Formats: sequence, C-alpha cells, structure tokens
Amino acid sequence: ALRNWWAKLPANKREVFLEFIRRHRLKLLAGVGLVLASFAYYYFSHIQETPITKRRRFIAFTPEQFEVLNKLEFDQQIETYKSKLLPTEHADTQRVGRVVRQLLAGNEDIEQIKRHDWSVSVINDESVMNAFVMPSGNIFVFSGLLKMVDNDDQLGMILAHEISHAILGHGLENISHQHIVDIVFISLLGFLWMFLPSDLIAAIGTAFSRFILGISFMTPYSKMLETEADEVGLMLAAKACFDVREASAFWHKMAIISGADPVHQLQSSVEFLATHPSHEKRSEHLDGLLAEALKCRDGCHCSALPKEDPRERVQRMRDQIIRLNKDKNIEGVLKI
Repeated sequence: ALRNWWAKLPANKREVFLEFIRRHRLKLLAGVGLVLASFAYYYFSHIQETPITKRRRFIAFTPEQFEVLNKLEFDQQIETYKSKLLPTEHADTQRVGRVVRQLLAGNEDIEQIKRHDWSVSVINDESVMNAFVMPSGNIFVFSGLLKMVDNDDQLGMILAHEISHAILGHGLENISHQHIVDIVFISLLGFLWMFLPSDLIAAIGTAFSRFILGISFMTPYSKMLETEADEVGLMLAAKACFDVREASAFWHKMAIISGADPVHQLQSSVEFLATHPSHEKRSEHLDGLLAEALKCRDGCHCSALPKEDPRERVQRMRDQIIRLNKDKNIEGVLKI
C-alpha cells in the first residue's frame, strides 16, 4: 500500500512530503524510539525463569491461553492416532505406565510434577521410534521405540527426557520464541518488499530469510532445549532409581545403528541444520554428567547397580560390527 501510494504521488507532493520528514525528523526518530522502547518493555516484562534450572526465558502467552492451544493439539493427536492406540490393558501400555509411575514417584517433590495431569498412550506403529509428552502431561509412545530399547532403564531415560520438556515448559517457550522470530521475519521481509516490488524477490527473500533465521535462531534454540531436557531428565531418572548409565549407552547404540543408514549419515554431516544434537554428541554429553547423576542416585538410597556397565556392552557391539565389516572386505573370501 505504501509503495503504490508513493508511485501515484505527483513529483511536487513528493518533495513536500520529504521536506515534512526533514523538518520533523527529530519527532519521527522519537516516535521510532518509542516503538522500539515499547517492544523492549513487552519483551522484558515477559521474562520468566524455568523451573529447576532457573534459566531466564521469554514467554509470550499466559498459561490459560496455552491450555486452550494444548487442548486443541491433544484432540488432534487422539484423532490422528485413534485407530492405532493400544488398549489400556495391553502389555505395552502397562509397561510404559509402570515406568512413568516410577519416574513420577521418584520426583514427587517437584511442584510441576504435581500440577500436570499425566496420562499414557501407546501408538501401535513399529516403523516410528519416537515418544513425546504434551505440555499438559499426556505421554505418547510409539511401539517402534519399545522394540528399540534394550530394557526399562533405557525406556525410563527416554521418558524422563520427554517429561522434562513438560515440566520445564519447553512447549510454551518454543512457540514464544517462534512468536518473536516471526515478528522480526515479517518486519524485515515487508521492508524489503516495499523497496523491491517483485514476486520473485519476495519468494527468494522468504526462502533465504527462513533459512538464515533457521540456522541462526531456531535450530540452535531447539538444540539448547533438547540438551537442557537431557540434563534434567538424567537427574529425574537418577532420583527414580533407574540405571542412568543406560542413557549414554542408548544414544551410543543409536549412533552405531544410524551409522549404517545413509540418511542418518547425511544428517550427521549437516548437523548445524538439525533441531536435535547428534546421537554421538548426546552420548558424550550424558557421559560427562554421569558422575553427578550416580551421586544423586546413591543419595536416594536406590538399590545397587549391576556390576556390568551397559556402556561396555554397547562398546562390544560396536567392536563386533567393525570386525564383521573388516571380514566382509577381505578380497576373495565369501563369508557364509
């Protein structure tokens, strides 16, 4: 609209308009400053602390607003997977429920654990190795993940990570962050399009801006939230008396398995585009936190851990795969 108005404006009126701007430039700058100050006030007045980690973050929406969004999303998830939801009495649903109850019982001192209305749903889809927990505490687990974990300790580590997202309020934080990024994105793109009136420029500008904003703001932020959930989840699992060594073992195993998959190899080579840390980095980071987690577990009077370290079991699996691959490459030898 501004561009069209300027194009239709006669030359003499353009000069009058420019003279008006020159004469009132200080007032106009003050107006711009007021807008920026208002935006800064809006941002800093919505800063909150995360539970447990006490990290300061921007939250744009009230809990009541987010509850409405969450209810809509929950209904959508149930509608999407209703034909694949396993019955509550199914062994897999009971297994997940047992692990979740152990996690919640071990962390009942955390206020956010008490506030959530926890529930469990298992989706019968072995092709998907994933789990997610909605901000309200509704836990969804795909049966493919249950086939991938070696034991309930590994399942407990994964669910502790997902539960951490809920109690830390990462869902609300994520859409708040997206809210700010969208405001900046739309403002910059609108300014660009006003001076370069071309659909091609608009399309290229949109794609390029999204890419830059993605690798500069969105993916690093997402990785930060994932790492925080890993750290808090490890402590939740420790307090619930799970074998916390299984966290590092599981992600090490995933790194080994995905190493044979060309798609995962490609993703690892462009990790800066990924929204999650790589399996290798996740395993290494959790390994570095293990001493503190074991100390926390001991302080909760848990039973002694098995003598065999699960990380050694995974390392033996890795060594065996390496030997098999070497054997396959022996010239003139056909392995049966």
